[in-house]
This record gives sequence, structure tokens and C-alpha cells, in this order.
Amino acid sequence: KKLVDYITDFYPEDAQINIVSHSHGSNVGILASQALAKDPHTKHRIHSFYALGTPTSAVSYMPDMRAITYFYNLFSFNDFVQPVFGLFGREYPEHDRIANLFVTINGKEPRHSELHHPLIAQWIPSLHEDLAAQRLAGFESFTFTKPGIIHFNDGAVPTYKIDTDRQYKRDQDERILYSLNNLHMEMRTLPEKSRFTFFRKNDETKK
Repeated sequence: KKLVDYITDFYPEDAQINIVSHSHGSNVGILASQALAKDPHTKHRIHSFYALGTPTSAVSYMPDMRAITYFYNLFSFNDFVQPVFGLFGREYPEHDRIANLFVTINGKEPRHSELHHPLIAQWIPSLHEDLAAQRLAGFESFTFTKPGIIHFNDGAVPTYKIDTDRQYKRDQDERILYSLNNLHMEMRTLPEKSRFTFFRKNDETKK
């Protein structure tokens, strides 16, 4: 509610509003988009929404695209905070203005806190329109309707390509999250003093 009030009170209705948010902070912005779309008394809209490592839910936290022009979902399969032991997802349902973008930073898949890396911050304002207009680094083929990969590297323009391997990554991710969830449930049944020893014994499972 405070974010909606801030948008409607501070900005004129024709302002280009951009939101950059991390983790559940994105879901605050998403709830704000739902409120803006339902309010018949305002024409305020969000032009670009950049969500970093956001726990996704098509039920509770679905971006309302009536109030958003472009939505960019940047995530990493190496981020095990985002799905919260499988309670949330990583991607949104296919939409012609929602991009599900797997990212790497300097050749590595970032962890949760690394998704607000300065390299990503540097290039976010250029996604995707500026880079596509300049036909740079694969962005001329940018599409919202297919999963994409963006590689961010120091001293270079980020590169984009369609992710033809996404289903394999999803299946592998599901198996890992299933194992982590089982480990978490077993941990909850142990006395607190036994938990460290349990983790040592199950080190390979945890990895």
C-alpha cells in the first residue's frame, strides 16, 4: 500500500516508472502492480520491472501485466534461497511481455545475494530495448516467449541467447530441491544438539 501511495502521490500519471527489486522485495512490487491495475481512479503504470532472485508464485504473486509494460525475471539455478525448499518457483508462466532470464556473472551462476551484483545493475537500464535496437551481442533476437540466458562479464556487453537447455536445467533443479526439502524435513525432527553431526554425515546429500 505504501508503494502504491508513493507511486500515485509522487509521480505524474505519464511518468516512466521502473522498479528494480530483489527476492521478496519483488513481490511487494508485484502486489503493487495488482493494486494499480484494479484501481479505476489511476492511470499510473510501471514501464519496466526487473525482478532479481524472486520467489515466484503464479497464484499469490503474479505480475499484473495490465499495469506493467515489460517484466524481466532474472534468476540463477545456483540460488537455493529463492525457491524456499520448493515452496516457490523460479519462473513465471509464458507471457508475451514477461522474460524468464537465467543469468551468469563472469562465467559463474550467482547465488542469491550475488544477483544484485554491480554488473547487473550497470546493464539493467539497457535491457532489452536499447541493446536490441543496437543489435548488440545477440539481443537482436531477444524474445519474451522463450526462455533466455544472459551472460554478464566485466568489461563487455552482456550476451543473450535463447536457452534451448532449459527443460534439462528445470528437471535437475527439481531433483536437487526435492533432496534439500527431504533433508530439511529430517533436520526438523532431530534434537538441536544432533543437527550439526547430522549435517556432517549428510554432507554429500547437502551438496
